Amino acid sequence: MDTEQIFLEPSATAGLVGPLRITGTEYLAQNRINAQNITHIAWATGGDLVPQSERAIFLEQSKMV
Repeated sequence: MDTEQIFLEPSATAGLVGPLRITGTEYLAQNRINAQNITHIAWATGGDLVPQSERAIFLEQSKMV
């Protein structure tokens, strides 16, 4: 929201941590994957269906992390 002005509901952001989780393990080396050749796509939907009052709560909670 802060950089792109796009609201994503919290469950839609679950896939965003994927690259961090993979690069912090032996997974790449074990599977002979070059980290420079990875494309990670996270499909984020549903933000438009969240009521404005709940959006405000989610955004406030995100600033506490």
